Amino acid sequence: MILKDAPNVVNAKLFIDFLLSDEAQGIVAKAYLLPGRKDIAAIDRAGVADIKLLDYDWNWMMDNSDAISTKFLETFK
Repeated sequence: MILKDAPNVVNAKLFIDFLLSDEAQGIVAKAYLLPGRKDIAAIDRAGVADIKLLDYDWNWMMDNSDAISTKFLETFK
């Protein structure tokens, strides 16, 4: 994300383009980090496409946020 009033939007866009390039994502993969693109394979570990996402029910969470917060604070105090 680049803020619309960032002092140097052109260079920020160029930097993001580089970070998402084949070259940079290859460097990320070789450094045993997780590439942010599905078409760049992670080496010797799960890639982005292999990570299962949780199915959140945001409406339920909002409806129960007070009880969730209370239980969390009781549990982790």
